Amino acid sequence: MNLFQAITNKHYFDGMFIANYKVRMDKEVSKLLSLLNVNGQPPSLDIRKQAIEAICEAYIEQTGEVPDGVQVQRLGNWLLLEDMTNNHPDKVTREEYPFLTKRQLRTRYNRERADETIEEKLTRQNYLGGKKQSM
Repeated sequence: MNLFQAITNKHYFDGMFIANYKVRMDKEVSKLLSLLNVNGQPPSLDIRKQAIEAICEAYIEQTGEVPDGVQVQRLGNWLLLEDMTNNHPDKVTREEYPFLTKRQLRTRYNRERADETIEEKLTRQNYLGGKKQSM
């Protein structure tokens, strides 16, 4: 059984979250995030889903608590790795269900705010042939 198959089974994590379990969870999440296959790529989406489910179930069973929000966010970002690293400027029109990273959202808001500050009169004169259009 290779490592990718092992991490998708919650029994792989048996006994890991007994003492000092929050620190241990942080270390295990860091290990998961650093896993790469032979091509230097992260595991497939299905394996990442199964691994996240396995580690969270093991944590909850052993501690009776849900993982910290920080760890859940790190695991969520790992799950959405392809979308988070897609920095194509036009991904909103290329993908069926796109979402923007914080940086992309900030850029979008700045562009939209810049568009709103251009006066309508100047827009008509500069972009519609130089003559003021009648309504």
